[in-house]
Amino acid sequence: HSNGSEHAMYAPSNESIAYTTLASVSRRLNYIDLATGTAKTILSKEDVDTFAWGPRSGSLAYDLTSGCQINVIGYNGTGKKTIVNIPKPARANCISSTNASASVNIPYGTHASKNVWSPDGKWILYTRRSKDGVQNLYKVNWATLEKKKLTSNRDKTVQISHTTWLANDTIAYLQNNPSGLDDRIVKVNSDGTGRVTVLKRAAITKFDW
Repeated sequence: HSNGSEHAMYAPSNESIAYTTLASVSRRLNYIDLATGTAKTILSKEDVDTFAWGPRSGSLAYDLTSGCQINVIGYNGTGKKTIVNIPKPARANCISSTNASASVNIPYGTHASKNVWSPDGKWILYTRRSKDGVQNLYKVNWATLEKKKLTSNRDKTVQISHTTWLANDTIAYLQNNPSGLDDRIVKVNSDGTGRVTVLKRAAITKFDW
């Protein structure tokens, strides 16, 4: 709804809520303290797509609808840091993950801190789609900006979504293609070795952790 709340998420401490509102043509990121009822707009000039609280409720990771950047920012609007950024020469192709072009995004269907942030709060999951439309899963250390590619997909029809950390060293996600005939729930090691285990293979029509 125009100027209405679009998506809201409790902080892990349950003391506050972050939520997006649509204003004009951009999506703002906001915060409300449940004890005092005080609300604050954290981001008003960036078009926020999805976001996720850090495990300790102090920070939020978010991406942009343009698919150009993934950032971390404090709940109070300070300390913004770009942790993943599409190189400038490729920015002409920097569009949302629904298009087969270069983009970086928090995986579709992934919103909670347990799904995006590692349990120790050091790493954030994201997907990157290359110029030829191939999507893979990565993680980034938001403090050091170290990045690791976790999957080695070469099929542009494959879509990766609904990621979740099973432990600091293991991640599970949904891998599917538009035909829906070869959907898989997959487990991959987070050390960058690319070791993948298929947990379930079926036509999956509805999925959530």
